[in-house]
Amino acid sequence: MSITFDGKENLTLPLLRVIRSAIDTGDGGTTQQRGMLSDLARIIFGLDSLDVDGLQPITPGEAGGVFTSVALRRRVRMFLVLFMLCRHPLSDEQLQRVEDFVDALGGDDGDPGLAQARAMVETQILEISEDLLRAWGEAVDLTAERSLRDEYGATEVAAPELVARVAAFRELPRGTLGREYVEFYKENGFALPGEEPGVPAFFVAHDMCHLIAGCGPKAQEEIALGAFLLGAKEDDDHWAYLLGVLAIMEYGSFAPPSFEAKIGTLARPGATEVVFDALLRGLNCYVDLLAVDHLAMAHLPIADIRHRFNIAAPNPPFPLIVEHQ
Repeated sequence: MSITFDGKENLTLPLLRVIRSAIDTGDGGTTQQRGMLSDLARIIFGLDSLDVDGLQPITPGEAGGVFTSVALRRRVRMFLVLFMLCRHPLSDEQLQRVEDFVDALGGDDGDPGLAQARAMVETQILEISEDLLRAWGEAVDLTAERSLRDEYGATEVAAPELVARVAAFRELPRGTLGREYVEFYKENGFALPGEEPGVPAFFVAHDMCHLIAGCGPKAQEEIALGAFLLGAKEDDDHWAYLLGVLAIMEYGSFAPPSFEAKIGTLARPGATEVVFDALLRGLNCYVDLLAVDHLAMAHLPIADIRHRFNIAAPNPPFPLIVEHQ
């Protein structure tokens, strides 16, 4: 299973050439970036034996002439920012290369990822910028479980009535969304939403998406979930959410409660395969997975939910889930 770039096969190689040219600051790109490019070509576009060195350079001006629509230019910019943020340490040369391409593609349109990169280069401090923090906060608010958002968007005390509602899912059969949700929390030692002060409405939606998308709780799988959700609905909020996860899991700039900041997650063996597999499966998903009523589907087998929304199982599968037969 693979895709073309916006349904246009003739734009796949230009996209790969743009990324290859943008990551080259005189070193051809880092080992991590080059490996990611090969994985992107193989997993997303079905190019199993891409010769990264064989990709012909392309100038920013030439790229601007190839990618002419607003939607395509935004997608190219997203890929450029993703690859840029996987250079450690991030350099002024790398930022400038990407900004040259972004300018030729119509500008940054207030992209919080570029704002974050500029702040990191200017200060050399791995802290989240105000731009990204604001965008991340707005994205988290919008991705909370809609039926719980008003009452449990943020709690200063425990919410035992919500705990009881969620704990009741233990009575459901294995393989259902609700049962696997409470098993997921038990397996990983997480407190159920409402057991502690926090943002329970966010974690209900977030972790049920983990299960439906087939992404575990490891750092690369947190990034993978962000990629899946962006693939399913490409907009500023989903992009900001993925950038926030990258800030936590790729360059360790900040970590809200229950998250542990890490650096260089996508350099781990197999990490980019997990992320790009999730992106591909998200691109083929029929719905914005964060916008559905997860609690109303708690009694349904996860396999049936995936079938309804055209979500392929991850490869390899997330082992906790018992698929419905």
